[in-house]
Amino acid sequence: SSTARFLSAVSECQWFGVSCTASGSSGDEEVDTLEIRANNMLGTLPSELSLLTSLVRLALEEDFIVGTIPSTLGLLTNLRELEVNQNVLVG
Repeated sequence: SSTARFLSAVSECQWFGVSCTASGSSGDEEVDTLEIRANNMLGTLPSELSLLTSLVRLALEEDFIVGTIPSTLGLLTNLRELEVNQNVLVG
């Protein structure tokens, strides 16, 4: 299931649609990709996405996401791909 492991004790790096890479000398894993397409997600994009500072790819196509694209996504200096088509977003 695409909701398996969410809100469980396992690392978010093992969640459906999430990929991580090791960061710096500490070797800690950081989220670099969120690819959750056509998963019946409903709502707005949270500004907290900007806390994923290692994010390179954000793919949320074909869902029911509405509202404004948070300006805080502009803080994601590593973000190279933003795929949010087939939603109802502005901005």
